[in-house]
Formats: sequence, C-alpha cells, structure tokens
Amino acid sequence: MKYTRMLILAMVAGFVAQAGALSRPINEPRDPPNCERAAALAYCRYVGPDPQIVLMTGLGNAMQSWQPSLLEALSRFAGVIVYDRRGHGASAPLPQEPVTAQAAAADLNALLESLAIRQPVVLVGHSLGGLYAQFFARNYPRKVAAVVLLDAASPFEPIADPRFHTRAKLAAGSTDDWENRGLDASVLATRESPAFPRVPLIVLSATDHQSPANFEEEWQRIQRRTADQSQLGRLVVAQGSGHDIQNDRAPLVIDQIRQLVVELRKHAEPHAAKPLEVTERTR
Repeated sequence: MKYTRMLILAMVAGFVAQAGALSRPINEPRDPPNCERAAALAYCRYVGPDPQIVLMTGLGNAMQSWQPSLLEALSRFAGVIVYDRRGHGASAPLPQEPVTAQAAAADLNALLESLAIRQPVVLVGHSLGGLYAQFFARNYPRKVAAVVLLDAASPFEPIADPRFHTRAKLAAGSTDDWENRGLDASVLATRESPAFPRVPLIVLSATDHQSPANFEEEWQRIQRRTADQSQLGRLVVAQGSGHDIQNDRAPLVIDQIRQLVVELRKHAEPHAAKPLEVTERTR
C-alpha cells in the first residue's frame, strides 16, 4: 500500500512538472542553453517540450542576432534551437560558391537528425531564413509542424528586380555575399518545389521598409500570396514595423508563436478531430 501511494505521488509530480514546463513563471530562473556543434553547424539549444522551435536568421546574420529576451520568452513554453549556417560563427566554412536553399535545407535536416529530433518542428524564419524555411517545408514536409515567417523573402518575388535587392554593402567573397548571390536561384528552386504542406503558416509582414509606397503595396501583395501557400495560412500585418519585426514588434512575434504552439498541442491530443482554426485577423 505504501509503495503504491508513493508511486501515485511520483506520477502526479511528474504530470505537474510537465504542465509547469509549458508555462513557466516569468521570474523562474532558466537553465542556460546547451551550445555545441553538430553536422558542421554550431547551435544553441534551450531544453523544453515539443514542438521544438527552430529559428532561422536572415542574410548574413549569425544566431547572436536573436535578442536574448526573445529567446528567453520562447523558451518558457517550448524547446528552442538557434544555429549558424555555414560561414557564420563556429560553423563549417562555406564553399566559395553561391549559397542555395537546397544546401541550407540539407544542412538543417542533418542538424535535426544529429540532434535526434523526431517530432515535427516549428520553423521561424526571418528574411532570407524565411525563404529557406519555405523550401525546407516543401521538401521535408513530414519534419515540419508549422512555419512562421518574419518579413521573409518569398518564392513569389520578381527575379532580378533591383527593388528587392539588399541595400547592405557586401564584401566580395564574404558569407553575406555568397548568400546573396544564391538568392535568385533559391527563389526559383522554392517555386519549383512540391506544394507547401497542409500545416499552419503565419506570415508576419512589416510595413515600413523606408521604400516608396508602390513597393510597400507590392510587398503586402507578395506576403499575402505567401500566406496563401498553405490552406492553414494567414497574414498578420505588423503596422509600423521595420524589416526586423522580431526586434520592432517582439511581443507580437512571441504572442503569435505562443498561440500557434498552444493550438498545435491541442490538435495533437488524442481524438482531436478538427484541423487548426485560424482565428486571427489576417487580410
């Protein structure tokens, strides 16, 4: 009898601990991330429950570009993985050739395999990282639970249109330069990939790129079409935000991802019958 009672108490404690991990108090200390290198890529992993959130940086950005406060907030309700693509930080050097979405997606897939992540992940991609996220979702659909795009490059952008070129000054032969040189090929490769899977897709779009009004209008049309790739897609316009939505409107980004994770977990419960509902104001 005493043993049985202890076993029940241990089981209850386990359930309570698991529930607590889904929404930790804001003042509770968090364990530091585990930072290592696997499959040629340097990464940092914040331990937490599924689905794991994988953050994908924009052109030329290392994983340190994510604000610590953003990572802290996300890690309070899910596991979080940030990583450096080749040529950044402690990751393997780049081949001296344009970076393609195929290569970036293959590297991410190898990283997930190396970390033994078996459950589908939530990809959060900013700018160029968002284009790579779309390519990954189209070509590795069983490994993706949902995608969140932060003012992301799109397969529906016009090719060779100078309005869509980066304004940054890129040193020839730099990682930024090689990533930028592969952009048009990556856009085309994503267009030609299999259709976007039937998973939730949240497209957060900025409105202030310091560009002419006709560009801003076209950008919104492209972002709306990007959201329409998925039957479960929606567009969320971040009014007044610049390109770095994760910095300019961090609470919005965190809230959208949190709601998404809650819905994914609800849908994963036994006997969950209906698909995820899209309730946010979108278009």
